[in-house]
Amino acid sequence: MLSLTALVLSACGGGGGGHGDSDQPSTPDPVNPGLVGGPIVISHRGASGYLPEHTLAAYELAIQMGADYIEPDLQFTKDGHLVAMHDDTLDQNTNVADLFAKRNGHNNYPVSDFTLAEIRTLTVTYSDAGTAKGSYPGYTPSDARYNGFGIPTFDEVIEFAKAQSAKVGREIGIYPEAKQADPEMEDGILATLSAHGMNKPDSRVFIQSFSEETIRSLHGKQQAQGTKVPQILLGVAVMKDGVPKMGVWRDLVGWSDDSIEALDFSEVKKIADGVSVGLGDPYYTDGFPVTREFIEQAHAAGLRVHGWTFSQVDAIAAQKEYREYLDMGMDGMFSNYPDLAVLARDQFKEPIHKFVSDGPQVTSHRGASGYLPEHTFAAYELAIKMGVDFIEPDLQTTSDGVLVVMHDTTLDGNTNVTTSRFSNRGGSCINPSDDTDRDGVCYYVSDFTLAEIRELTVTNSDAGTAETSYPGYTPSDTSYNSFRIPTFDEVVDFAKAQSAKYDRPIGIYPEAKQADPLMEDRILATLATKGLPSTDVPVIIQSFSGDTIKSLHDKQVAQGKNIPQILLGLPIMDNGIAKIVLTSQTTLPVDGTVPNYGFPIVNLATVKSVADGISLSIDTASLGLPMSKEFVKQAHDAGLLVHAWTFNKVDAFAAAEEYYNYLDMGLDGFFSNYPNLGVMARDWFLRQQSSN
Repeated sequence: MLSLTALVLSACGGGGGGHGDSDQPSTPDPVNPGLVGGPIVISHRGASGYLPEHTLAAYELAIQMGADYIEPDLQFTKDGHLVAMHDDTLDQNTNVADLFAKRNGHNNYPVSDFTLAEIRTLTVTYSDAGTAKGSYPGYTPSDARYNGFGIPTFDEVIEFAKAQSAKVGREIGIYPEAKQADPEMEDGILATLSAHGMNKPDSRVFIQSFSEETIRSLHGKQQAQGTKVPQILLGVAVMKDGVPKMGVWRDLVGWSDDSIEALDFSEVKKIADGVSVGLGDPYYTDGFPVTREFIEQAHAAGLRVHGWTFSQVDAIAAQKEYREYLDMGMDGMFSNYPDLAVLARDQFKEPIHKFVSDGPQVTSHRGASGYLPEHTFAAYELAIKMGVDFIEPDLQTTSDGVLVVMHDTTLDGNTNVTTSRFSNRGGSCINPSDDTDRDGVCYYVSDFTLAEIRELTVTNSDAGTAETSYPGYTPSDTSYNSFRIPTFDEVVDFAKAQSAKYDRPIGIYPEAKQADPLMEDRILATLATKGLPSTDVPVIIQSFSGDTIKSLHDKQVAQGKNIPQILLGLPIMDNGIAKIVLTSQTTLPVDGTVPNYGFPIVNLATVKSVADGISLSIDTASLGLPMSKEFVKQAHDAGLLVHAWTFNKVDAFAAAEEYYNYLDMGLDGFFSNYPNLGVMARDWFLRQQSSN
């Protein structure tokens, strides 16, 4: 496969240059400074938002996503075996009704009515998260038996965690829950941990229970046995007489508000090492919100504070929620989507500055435009902190000939121009597509001077989800909060400064939005004046215009330059031959037009004569022009890089499926509105490829 890095570095006249994974600082445990690691991620019943819960496949996926602990809820079988199952019945989460009749007069299927041998015949079919499927993009179980989604025993989960620890080179913790207030279950948990050598103070184990009686009993038994596995009391955060306390249910059947008793942290500390609290439950009258004061006072009493359950699959909502509790000082998080939890935790500890030297490159589409107003310094800086390789400045020209960064030819779609002192400057729209507000009035960038444009504020992004802040992000320059429109010169200087700051290449990927020879000249002149491309700031130039790409190619040849160029368009297979559809007319040789649309079709050999690659829309299935692995292969065979635009899904599962599908076709790079999801998907893909 072609290497984009090799291409851009060859244009810079060199290679290498101070990039790589930065070491993450170790964070001391807030309760026990001797322990290091910072907020922990516990996979709630495994990666239960993605695969059937409490299965070895769900646990393995969670570990591959970076979870620190896996959580086996425990139930007893009829013949006294501890198995991993949340419910005390089997009918909610398995196919038991298809295989067995009800027993002992019960109207459901209690786990305790079935032997281990019988339970081994069952399949877990469901997760409480509600989004689990039978597979996850790129994940292949290390053992084919995991595909059966069977119910594992506690012994098997422990052995699995040990084997995974050896495989991944880090110790995987287990976080079992005693689901029953049962002395025999307590004994079984302690005996199983002892048999596996997991009952030492430094063992990566927490025992949890909603039952204060169980935690108290386990504490006494551990004292008698001379062991000290940390114990966590589950419950809710309550306020009593204005003082934060730990709320525990006395009724573990009805779970009513009235049965909640408030315990002082000092009392909890006598029997437990921490508390694990719900994030605020709308089903209960009081809601039980967790507060900073609650966490601070629990810490003061020597208690860790973990939280359950982080279940947002929407990446924006999830990052807000994680950050809210991490900012309060929460020490651990139970998550149905452990990849999102790890992402949030790592961004909380320190921004990830990662550069993969030979893999699909991530370009932030107009900056982190799904999170902050597009094409602003704040959006670019956030994207860089999230680990992107390139930032994309779309370019327009002001009336006084300055290149500014703006996607649209008009200002009214993304700025406050209509409410500014220039509100009377609108005119007739030249093209119907320019009328973003559908009011017949357009405010063209080319009608405003740079000084006038500097008075405007970018107010939104095409992604439709941008806000004016992002959890945990503070601009390095307070002026970025104004969300003004930058010039191309300023973006180049910004990229150079960011590259120096993070000691890694930060590329720029400008787009010539107009088929305009003057714009071409200004782009090349700006890059030359700034000494670009370089090893620190590689450059790729893109355009939808075949004529612009050809003109830039000819000018570069005449100037002795070789900055990579990418032609934007749509994929098409013409009688089995990969070609590109252009969205505007061209003087390049064409192989016909798309029926019903009239768009010109250009073969890849022609593209190769003027460009180094192609960038294709992924939203073309409705046109009957889907991308495919065969298309990408033919493009590579023609010597072309293949990039794709725009990845815009914010649902974590849907995004993962989309990214993996296209990366598996062989993409060399892609544009994303949510660059943290793009970086996470790219890194996940590379890890899965290297392990297969």
